[in-house]
Amino acid sequence: MSNCGCAPGQPCGCCQGTQVLTPRTISNRPGLPALTYRVGTQGTFLETMKARLSSADYPALAGLRTREASDPAIALLDAWACVGDVLTFYQERIANEGYVRTATERRSVLELANLVGYRLRPGVAASVYFAYTLENKSLPVVVPAGSKAQSIPDPGETAQTFETSEDLEARVEWNLLKPRPTRPQRIDYNYSEKALTTDTVYFDGTATKLNPGDGLLFDFNGTRLLRHVKTVKADYTAQRTQVILQETAQPLAAAAHAATAFGTAFSTTHMMSSTKGDGDGQGVIPLDALSFLAPSLSVPATPQLASAANLARSVSQVFNASADVHPQLLSQFYPLAAAYFYQAWAVSFLDYAYSPLTAVYAMRVIANPFGYTANKTPNFGSDNKVTSQSDWSPSGEGADLLFLDTFYGSISNGSPVAIQAPDGTYTYSDVGTHTEVARSAYGLNGKSSRLDLTPSSWPGYTGTTIDNLRKTLVYAGAERLGLAQEPIPDDVKGSQITLDDLYSDFKAGRWIIVTGERTDVRINASQTLPGLVGTELAMIAGVLQDVDLTLAGDTVHTTLTLAKPLAYTYKRSTVGLYGNVVKATHGETRNEVLGGGNAGPLQTFVLKQPPLTYVSAPSVDGIASTLQVRVNEVLWHEARGLAGLGPRDRAYLTRTDNEGKTSVVFGTGDQGLRPPTGLENIAAVYRNGIGKSGNVKAGQISLLASKPLGVKAVVNPLRASGGADKDTRDQARWRAPLATLSLDRLVSVQDYADFAMTFGGIGKASATRLTDGVRQLVEITIAGVDDIPIDQSSDLYANIQKAFRTYGDPYQPIRVDVRELRLLVINAGVKVLPDYLWVNVKPKIQAALLDAFGFERRDLAQPVYLSEVIQTIQGVVGVAYVDVDALDSVPEGVTADDLAQLSTQLQAADQPHARIPAREAWVDPTQTDPAKRIRAAQLTILSPAVPDTLNLKELT
Repeated sequence: MSNCGCAPGQPCGCCQGTQVLTPRTISNRPGLPALTYRVGTQGTFLETMKARLSSADYPALAGLRTREASDPAIALLDAWACVGDVLTFYQERIANEGYVRTATERRSVLELANLVGYRLRPGVAASVYFAYTLENKSLPVVVPAGSKAQSIPDPGETAQTFETSEDLEARVEWNLLKPRPTRPQRIDYNYSEKALTTDTVYFDGTATKLNPGDGLLFDFNGTRLLRHVKTVKADYTAQRTQVILQETAQPLAAAAHAATAFGTAFSTTHMMSSTKGDGDGQGVIPLDALSFLAPSLSVPATPQLASAANLARSVSQVFNASADVHPQLLSQFYPLAAAYFYQAWAVSFLDYAYSPLTAVYAMRVIANPFGYTANKTPNFGSDNKVTSQSDWSPSGEGADLLFLDTFYGSISNGSPVAIQAPDGTYTYSDVGTHTEVARSAYGLNGKSSRLDLTPSSWPGYTGTTIDNLRKTLVYAGAERLGLAQEPIPDDVKGSQITLDDLYSDFKAGRWIIVTGERTDVRINASQTLPGLVGTELAMIAGVLQDVDLTLAGDTVHTTLTLAKPLAYTYKRSTVGLYGNVVKATHGETRNEVLGGGNAGPLQTFVLKQPPLTYVSAPSVDGIASTLQVRVNEVLWHEARGLAGLGPRDRAYLTRTDNEGKTSVVFGTGDQGLRPPTGLENIAAVYRNGIGKSGNVKAGQISLLASKPLGVKAVVNPLRASGGADKDTRDQARWRAPLATLSLDRLVSVQDYADFAMTFGGIGKASATRLTDGVRQLVEITIAGVDDIPIDQSSDLYANIQKAFRTYGDPYQPIRVDVRELRLLVINAGVKVLPDYLWVNVKPKIQAALLDAFGFERRDLAQPVYLSEVIQTIQGVVGVAYVDVDALDSVPEGVTADDLAQLSTQLQAADQPHARIPAREAWVDPTQTDPAKRIRAAQLTILSPAVPDTLNLKELT
């Protein structure tokens, strides 16, 4: 035992004197998030200096024997120990700020990135498409590039300004185009079958006074056919009547003659009941319908070309026989006729086509021949009893002469007549003359309509009795009905849209936006989802001015050929096409005088209205500046660095500090020309406004900030997308080294991923080589910064594809897909320490989990382990222990069946999964379509947007 009572081999240190403790040895293993760089602290510095007081190296201090803290000498040592403590603290901070991995200040990362030529991404402006509406009767208007419109902010938002990127030629007739709704009916006569080619006919107006059973006589240039009406439906909106004919000619009973000349007014078949049964059309879509809805709803819009410059057409496409280039050429050759050319062309094909159908008549009179009610003559025997009956013989009728059972004033001379024989066959003739006569025959007396027929074709007068008269029906009183155009039943889809009229001066390369009720989304195998409106962008690749010469009365209509087919199908009657469409980007133009030159080196000027707008571009870093600098009204150009600049190069650099302020730096004279001395001779034009705030919703941009003459309104039918904020410290920390890997040349598969990671607006990326069953390709999966939406019609999507081809092998097939999401489901019980409250600890656990498994901390194809979840929860102060009940995930392609079984699946699990996988891009063998066979890489995260996926409870 020692004097202090310590056990041998277990010294407590209480018997030891002062000792030298500094400088401490510095040792840091690789991969640490922070460096330990302090050689001592206040306590170790003071201890060391006390020990040195007794050192033989300082004999002059041997007389200082006190070690009391109140002694002035010891107090002086204490003060210097404090100085040493402060110096080592800041030295450690400086050392940490000198490395990208350990730096805690965004500015430190910014300056370190500059050393390797990487500039922190300043963000990307969102892109959108405006649809302008012109005033009625307005002349053609050119909306100039730079025209402004603002968004109407939602609560908590600020108004965002957008500007058009190019000039737009707008016309009032292009405000909202409609697809062709109707076409002339084609009703032909099949001579071999003696039948019509259709059983549905459309007539002008809604007052046709037709009823079921009425006769319609179709005249094909002398060949006639009588059909009977089955149903009548009036369309008051379109002002036409749909008539469906009976399948076969069905003769009416003899009593049908009681119908009046004009028939009854309207039958109940004309009326459309507005009464619905209980729940008709009001039901809630069941959960199992989602299995049909989800795949259709998730179909992205067709990726469009970046601009008209990318539109390539063959000679055969441009000079198609119906192409609009032909009237444009004629207008150039005959300028005096140009103003009237399209107007004359619109009506030049009226009645051009041959149609065998001459007319359609409603037969208002259904009558019987005179004598059809005559009784037979009785024959009496010697006892005055009737022994037999004798029928009347025809008297007065002939092949060209017919008497009706009464007088019908509606029958006119020259009108057609159809006579139905007892065997059901019809003979057709015309009324030469119609005369009212008093008829006495067959024991009957009364008025009658005498019809002199031309030609003579009635066979009913033949025979020994008038039995044929009793079984004959006469259809007369013909009233000609006007044919209406039939509605086109086809959905709007594919790569061609025929418009409702002839439109001139449409040019290839123009944008249009198509909107309407979708018909491609199904609730189940036999029912589509009604009322779902879809909208997509399309580019015009060609214009056809065409007419169908097989349809009588058809006129020229404009057909738009699209660069790529529509992604969806639309109900024709609901479709509208915005024709005055132009691309716009986030930001507002500023004109600013930077100052005056002084002929000195490295002259620097700061832009007064940050942040500078950068738009998406197919460049190395994926962005392009909107800044233009002029010196003495001469444009100078931005350079990435002074290296390589000559003394006459009109170039400048831009530097953006940590606060987002941008400075313009000019050359030294040897490297880059110096601006000459002058008074306010340096000016800049730029735009300010950038970031996620520009990703506004569809329809949110509606305030005209610039209103050219004739413009009435503006709207964005599609949402804005692609806007991303500037790099954060952590984002820049791991992106800066990536810029040195690919060196702007895409050779290996990994180069594509590294290049994408430094592209403006892209937050995560991965690349792998796959085959779709047809060819080998490089599959690149991307995710936006902060998981912003990346529409396939956005500039960001188009530009990154173009950049891959520009800086990589142009013959290497590539495919770019947006990440596939998997959402984590965590259910856990947590026991807190006795001195802590659950209400205070729970939010900290939620924040820790959302941070550890949020978008920023997870990579594509990175799995989640149960041990990670436990470690994250256990690391929160106040947690005693944790019991994870469930760890699962819900994939992006989840079906309704999966959702319905999710609760049962989680409850039935004996224990949480030890690992939640996240797949790299892969090939789905169940898909037969090569375009759908490759699936994007998965991103497994915990989303704050679905709070129920994180369920925490206190263990008591």
